[in-house]
Amino acid sequence: MTNLVEIIRLLNTDGIGPVSFYKLLKQHGSVSAALDAVAQRKQLFSQAAAEDVIAKADNLGVKIISYADEAYPENLRQLNDAPPLLYVLGNPALLNYPAAISIVGARNATIGGRKMASHIAYDLTEQDVLVVSGMALGIDGAAHKGALYAKHQKGATVAVLGTGVDEIYPPEHRDLYEQIRHQGVIVSEFSLSTKAQISNFPRRNRIIAALSAGTLVVEAGLHSGSLITAKSPLEQGKEIFA
Repeated sequence: MTNLVEIIRLLNTDGIGPVSFYKLLKQHGSVSAALDAVAQRKQLFSQAAAEDVIAKADNLGVKIISYADEAYPENLRQLNDAPPLLYVLGNPALLNYPAAISIVGARNATIGGRKMASHIAYDLTEQDVLVVSGMALGIDGAAHKGALYAKHQKGATVAVLGTGVDEIYPPEHRDLYEQIRHQGVIVSEFSLSTKAQISNFPRRNRIIAALSAGTLVVEAGLHSGSLITAKSPLEQGKEIFA
């Protein structure tokens, strides 16, 4: 069985992301051998620090799922740059839900747009289709709320974050975060305590797309982040709705 400490050490070593992680694994045959090879040319993320990550996750009730685990989402395995690690808060079984649609859109959305996203998310959830989004302001938040309100206010939803799962971003969504945590699942590839950075959100978007059969875009400007988000499902051969 692959050692979680070793995976955390390799993935958190400077200059190593998902693509280089899998390349090293293919070259050297195991995470342990890859660590030995990388240690010849750079400073590794320490074992003590990796053990601290696991201890912190345990304290917070966060489950760490690696690419080697049976619980790892099958849809994510199809990506060339699939996250080697996922940090999960809530019900991890939802990550392998058979029917899911992502809903994304403008942060500065109109009232009508938010109502539309919420209504569609409610209807999808009532029909046993899981709603996936990014917990951002505007359309994302409205979609999550609609899903949570379904099933007699016990509906589930998936929130994919561009921060660590222990970071509530945006802070205005603290109550929403807590509700998703208890009724659905919050997931991120980023280490605990990772703050919001602009470069993280495009990486998050590929996970939103991969967990879904298709993506619905509600209100998006011509040069908006929402349309950039829509590129991920297109690249993955998924359906786009508007």
